[in-house]
Amino acid sequence: MFTDCIKKILIFLTVCILFCLKPFPIYAKSMLPGLCGVGDGETMDEAKKNSLADLAAIIQSKIYSKYTSTTFIAEDKHYSESGRFIKIISNVPILNPNIVYSKNAGVQKAVSCIENIEPYIKKLNTLALSINNMIINISNNKNMSLKFDLLENLLPLYDEYYLYKIVPDLFHYEEYDKPAVSKENIMNEFLQMSGLPPDLNVAADILTKGFGNIKNIYVDIPLTAVGDEITDFGLFFQNLLEMRIHYAPKERANHFLRCSYGDFSEYLLMECALTNGGSIVKAGVIKIPTNLLKHLNYKPKRQTKNKAIGRGELSANLQISLE
Repeated sequence: MFTDCIKKILIFLTVCILFCLKPFPIYAKSMLPGLCGVGDGETMDEAKKNSLADLAAIIQSKIYSKYTSTTFIAEDKHYSESGRFIKIISNVPILNPNIVYSKNAGVQKAVSCIENIEPYIKKLNTLALSINNMIINISNNKNMSLKFDLLENLLPLYDEYYLYKIVPDLFHYEEYDKPAVSKENIMNEFLQMSGLPPDLNVAADILTKGFGNIKNIYVDIPLTAVGDEITDFGLFFQNLLEMRIHYAPKERANHFLRCSYGDFSEYLLMECALTNGGSIVKAGVIKIPTNLLKHLNYKPKRQTKNKAIGRGELSANLQISLE
């Protein structure tokens, strides 16, 4: 009898504890996925902005950690899609965050968490459908000029797909639609059709094609894919890119062009993405023969045995895409 009474008391206390915790599920959940950001400020809007920035930084930190061991595949003349993408990405899509506010000693505080990945799955399924439909159009098209244009338009869709894939991957969730053909295969076909540029000016022309009507673009220095280093070639090529766009200083820019390149001995594989803080506007890839570089140094000073992709300096350019 006494034992039954003790059991009932324990059950009652357990229910009470769970009931007391229910009003604060966001804090309990934040311990599991780790996708929560904290911020404070003089106003609720400032606290919200700072918490979202913290959340974006946490997501990017986890991305770098996840792909630290991503390696280049020199034999196949390409490297990891995920590893490639994080070299130039700085937009972090935050969809439907759960935000809780509080106030302490006159300071507004906010906690922003991603708790529902359904919006990401919906976006991925939509993008996969668009990609697969375009792949069908490319396969059925016999006009080589039109086929090249379709391939060029397909590259930003793939990059946007990988952008929204980040958060579900961090949750170890993969039940979403996928492109029928890998980005690497599309990229290789595009490179075969585009050929090799005869000089660096033509290479810059190709990468900035279609930028004529886009205003206020800031160009980051192209970095080495290994080590995120600045080289003589990166500085020189940044200048070539700036000459071909409507340039704006970083503080006034609303578009950002970021590039990185890998060294494959006979050529550099450079990939670029133009973003506007909320989406990828354009993307491009090109092979640059190393014999065009002449006396420009393009190799990173630090060499790693397995050519691992490590954390770079992109966190300084971190932006938030809140939808």
